[in-house]
Amino acid sequence: MTNQEVEQKTTPVSEPELVATIISATRQMYNLELTKPQVAVLIAHINLETGSSGAGWQGGGVGNTSMHNYNLGNIQWTPGSGRDYFVGGDRTKDIHGNWVGTHYKFLAFPTLEEGIKFYVRAIHSRGGGKVWNAILQGDPSAFAQELKNT
Repeated sequence: MTNQEVEQKTTPVSEPELVATIISATRQMYNLELTKPQVAVLIAHINLETGSSGAGWQGGGVGNTSMHNYNLGNIQWTPGSGRDYFVGGDRTKDIHGNWVGTHYKFLAFPTLEEGIKFYVRAIHSRGGGKVWNAILQGDPSAFAQELKNT
């Protein structure tokens, strides 16, 4: 973790690998055994943020072509964070409705476990714990609302 730009690389993972790593990381970090509905809320969010490229789990797992450097939430890099980053881009419409390119710096993680631990830690603290409480309820609607509130 050196605040340096690294090569952007696609890092797809399978559903079983993602589930096992989420469960393991949460157990290690918070001594908590997540239930299936709780894990499902996290996976739904990760899939929304990283994209499954329309192929879902059958096409190779989360982020088939959209997840890079194990950044599970497409979390942007902050200068001085002590973490490496990659430069990624997308398209958005400008005020005239024209498509224009965008370029952002995103956090880069060398392993799935490191990416998941950072993601879970970020979600755990978001909204003063309200987002995490919605996950513990296993309630996707409450999760989405609390995430929006932040």
